Amino acid sequence: AVATAGLKRSQAPLSPPIEAALASMRVLSFAAAVATAEIWSDCTAPEDIATITKVAITPDPPTRGTPLTIELDLNLKEPLESGSINVDIKYDGIVPLKETLDLCKELAQTTNPCPLAAGPVSFSFSATIPKVVPEGKVKGTAKVVRAADSKEAACVGLDFSLKGDEGVVV
Repeated sequence: AVATAGLKRSQAPLSPPIEAALASMRVLSFAAAVATAEIWSDCTAPEDIATITKVAITPDPPTRGTPLTIELDLNLKEPLESGSINVDIKYDGIVPLKETLDLCKELAQTTNPCPLAAGPVSFSFSATIPKVVPEGKVKGTAKVVRAADSKEAACVGLDFSLKGDEGVVV
């Protein structure tokens, strides 16, 4: 039997073609909701030293077991000689990932290594969500902070629910 999301239906079973059509409609509705959902937000403050001009997450939606690439385009208002990426990700309200990465070590393999001059900057990072991660709510931030004065450069927030192998929903 096909789940009806809380809707009551008559006791008489539906024919297999109707059950199949309802299942297809639910899958298409899910795909449409995920495709239009925003899973990231710009949490950069106006006084921060960068503005975010683009964030692209591939695949969108993220799926377990598939490499996830986050591309970030910034416009730096001031130079950024060195710094850190402060990652704070919560999974179902628990903090499974809270770490500080060296910005220059992370950028060393990109086309924009440190130091970063004022102006437009583009870079990307990749990671894989392990297939063993169960369904759940993922929420957190990644903040770029300048080492010289601990001034925040930019902030990207993530907020989504990981659902099975299908991907995410907001």
